[in-house]
Amino acid sequence: NLLESLESGDFPISAHLIRALNVDDVDNYSDAKIRIELHLKDYNIDLAGVKAPFFAPDFMKITLLIFLLAIAGMIVRYTVIPYFEVRNRVKNAPPGYWICKKCGTPNPNLSKECAGCTLGSKRFF
Repeated sequence: NLLESLESGDFPISAHLIRALNVDDVDNYSDAKIRIELHLKDYNIDLAGVKAPFFAPDFMKITLLIFLLAIAGMIVRYTVIPYFEVRNRVKNAPPGYWICKKCGTPNPNLSKECAGCTLGSKRFF
């Protein structure tokens, strides 16, 4: 089982390296590892100092991807779409009206701000 897992690339020692160095069949992982370590020591490479690559399970990768897509969706939903909706509403106001850029309400009176934005919460009527 370990040798099959090794040949599939689950261990730090590459499957290609094992296949290239093992001319005859090796039945277990420990024999294959000893042969490779001896071969690499000829090139002054010591595997004791080699760390395994970072491994993250597939479900963690999928969870992270879903989380990032959810954040991207929220950004698009709450910033990008409202921005284009306001731009479209301002450019396509009903005939005879203009759109207040602060609150987005259509008004028949042409001025920089509508009465609601100018007066705020103060109402005289």
